Amino acid sequence: MLTWKQVEQEMENCYQMPGMSIKQHGDSVYQYYRQLEQILSSPKEDKILDLFGKELSWKLPSWFWKYRDDLSQEAADLSIFYWYLKYHDLGKPFC
Repeated sequence: MLTWKQVEQEMENCYQMPGMSIKQHGDSVYQYYRQLEQILSSPKEDKILDLFGKELSWKLPSWFWKYRDDLSQEAADLSIFYWYLKYHDLGKPFC
């Protein structure tokens, strides 16, 4: 049986695309979800800032703002969704 450290090492050694490991991809998906959460909780403005005050460059369709409150209420709780976001491709190195 593999340890969690071994699984993460395999994810780091297997590539999702050139220049990005499966582990890096999961980290990226997680960071984008965090940004989406920030956008959902921000007032509609031309400039949307992340948690560190850096401007986000997302281009969002008009329906996003129309349904923002509904989307916000339905967004998965990060404490639950964290593991899926970061490790949804963990089996790829073993295929």
